[in-house]
Amino acid sequence: MYPKEPRSRRLYSDILPCFSRKQHRESFEVFLDLLLDGSGRPLPERATVKSPSALSRFLNHSTWNTRQLCRVMRQHAFQTLQDRWRQQPHQRPKLELLVDLTNLEKTGKFNELADWMHTYHSVHGVHLVVLYLCCGELRLPWAFQVWRGKGTPSPAQLALKLLRTVPSALLLGKRRSRLHADGGFESTEFIQGVLGRGLDIVVGVRCNRKLEDGRQMRDLMVRGSLVEPCGLDQAMCVSWVWLYRNKKPEQRFVMSNLDLGGKYLARVGKRRWRTLRLFQNGQGPLRT
Repeated sequence: MYPKEPRSRRLYSDILPCFSRKQHRESFEVFLDLLLDGSGRPLPERATVKSPSALSRFLNHSTWNTRQLCRVMRQHAFQTLQDRWRQQPHQRPKLELLVDLTNLEKTGKFNELADWMHTYHSVHGVHLVVLYLCCGELRLPWAFQVWRGKGTPSPAQLALKLLRTVPSALLLGKRRSRLHADGGFESTEFIQGVLGRGLDIVVGVRCNRKLEDGRQMRDLMVRGSLVEPCGLDQAMCVSWVWLYRNKKPEQRFVMSNLDLGGKYLARVGKRRWRTLRLFQNGQGPLRT
């Protein structure tokens, strides 16, 4: 692999020392090539230098320092954001944080993943709460937590834990950082936790969520309405978008503590879904 961008070269050179064994380092290079292919299908059987079984052993059985790799990735993201802001000292781009629950569906028996395998929203597999940092055209994965089933911290509680890992140096600046999340994170505890950290929030919301005046979200007729959802002690701006992914259009509601106006809030909500598709599909840069 020959990375062309200086940022990619720096990350590549920082990651390789994480692997003390030559065999692990070579397997990781092949797997990284598959990820950077841009096809969105980094499957081991598509490799030509290493056999699929060798890559499978590397990912599932070989012992290598995963924590060190995560630390290197996080430090790279921190340095990349700092470099970007130094290049634009007079107009620092706003930092946006994205929280998402990613479901890795699994079929079959995985004894070593027994504590991680659960069913959530009819999907059986491993469920990850992931935090991404976005600034301008930069899209950087930051950290993740594994949801371990009922009786353990909820995805919203895990997301608040992830927020505490973001250095305060990244949240400083005249423009307040904004967090984006979908309807699975609309709980009062989560929204108040985000606002308590000095962040603004744009979050999806269920159509049947009740308001203080007895109505539901679906009863609103004007985009950009300021309402008080039950359980929250402040007014929220509500709007909605229509998604045309299936034959029947889907109406998705979104709300924010900022009075952004109906049209702009809807546009911000759509942009978030486009950005998440970028991470899920593993495609190239996306300008929004």
